[in-house]
Amino acid sequence: MRTALGSLILVAVCALVVSAGTAEGHGHHHKRHHHCSAPRDYDPGTIGTHHCTVESVEEGSMDHCRECRQCVHLAARCEGKLCRIHLGPAGFLRDQGWTFEQGQTIEVTGSLLVLDGTRSLVASGLKRDDSTLQLRDDLGRPLWSDRR
Repeated sequence: MRTALGSLILVAVCALVVSAGTAEGHGHHHKRHHHCSAPRDYDPGTIGTHHCTVESVEEGSMDHCRECRQCVHLAARCEGKLCRIHLGPAGFLRDQGWTFEQGQTIEVTGSLLVLDGTRSLVASGLKRDDSTLQLRDDLGRPLWSDRR
């Protein structure tokens, strides 16, 4: 009887461990693209359109976005103030024909926040000349996720 009860408890504990590991793995995957894709840092109440001049382009992880290895971030002046712009995966932007360079002017629509002490704009849409690109829906969910 003890052996059967012990085995049952062992099976239950193993099931919980596997379940927790799987849930944690899914959470980690969602968090993996932190600012690039998760709407966690997107506040629809702070959405606005900003005219920005690109100062530099960074592809890869940022201090507050360590696990986002493929994302494009811009350092830019938006209405005269320094701002970090979080765009999305480099591959998605390239597939849409969007690249960025220093001195380029763009119009960015998105959620303006302070992330890790830095004025940040999580972009939902871009406009340059006659081209527009939608990155996120109204709730901040990334549109590139639908393409997986």
